[in-house]
Amino acid sequence: MTTAPPGKLRPLEIARDLDGFGNLVEIAFTGELVRRGVDIHQELNAVRRLVPIIKLLGWLSADFRHLVDGYVWEDDGKIVGSTLVQRMGHDKTRWYIAAVAVHPDYRRHGIARRLIEAAIAHARTNGATACILDVGTDNAPAYALYTSLGFVHYDGTSEYKLEAIPDRPAPPLPPGYSIRPWKRAAWRIGYELALAETPARAQEYLPVREGEYRTTVLQRALGPFLTRLQGLDQHRYIVVHSNRPVATLRLVAERRNKGTHDIHVQFDPAHRGVLAEPLISRALALLTGYPTRNILITVRTEFTDLVTVLEAYGFTPIEHTHRLGLKLAD
Repeated sequence: MTTAPPGKLRPLEIARDLDGFGNLVEIAFTGELVRRGVDIHQELNAVRRLVPIIKLLGWLSADFRHLVDGYVWEDDGKIVGSTLVQRMGHDKTRWYIAAVAVHPDYRRHGIARRLIEAAIAHARTNGATACILDVGTDNAPAYALYTSLGFVHYDGTSEYKLEAIPDRPAPPLPPGYSIRPWKRAAWRIGYELALAETPARAQEYLPVREGEYRTTVLQRALGPFLTRLQGLDQHRYIVVHSNRPVATLRLVAERRNKGTHDIHVQFDPAHRGVLAEPLISRALALLTGYPTRNILITVRTEFTDLVTVLEAYGFTPIEHTHRLGLKLAD
């Protein structure tokens, strides 16, 4: 039987709470951070530089609001619980809940439940019709909590890590395929490929929405500036076959000696088998000019052809997750 926890719930104040939030995340997710090779305080220092700009942009445009919403549980001035809740892209109806953390000394008092309930209520107030979150397949207590709140397991992903780029010849694109830069204005390509590659059961439960991928003129204009301010480069490509985009590659590369490099790929399922290796190889070739850091990529667990390519290049799994969704009243 749980007892009333000490302390109180309040909204996250990002400028004030950044250090306390980082300390809690470091304690609650030590294993995950070590596996990824992430220094949470360095990551949050990058966020700290963006906070004044994000606040200004949020005042000027709704496109930049709700980027760092969340709640904390505070006891005697110390943050002992937290969660973030953020709008997914340009779609105000879809919200993502993340960083649900409770200090070990404060667990089993219902704090996580209250944090999530607050996040759901906040999303609903701001137009959400669905909330989404991820939970590790080995985290049975959290999975039980989320499903008790009505979340439904509808998808699954796996995160892979590569520590060193292998000395391996890069295969060319197959005949009939070409690769070109992917301009930010061409956001519809990502949306249409998401429609094509999302499994039927996931589409049935929570269909892919255009708003998750649509970008505004202001977002496209400021995106490169905000990326560079964080010490990152973005490389974006599309692969075309018969005048139709069939894959995308987005590489977020860390220019400084910290953080991680992140690879993001999308495929039309009919072309994934022949394009997976050329795109992964291209991403790794681009990274040879950057500091050696862990390289991360998250893929749907059921995409076994892509997983086979990753493993052939030396990627190892560091986490398997269930994706859960909660539908709210329209």
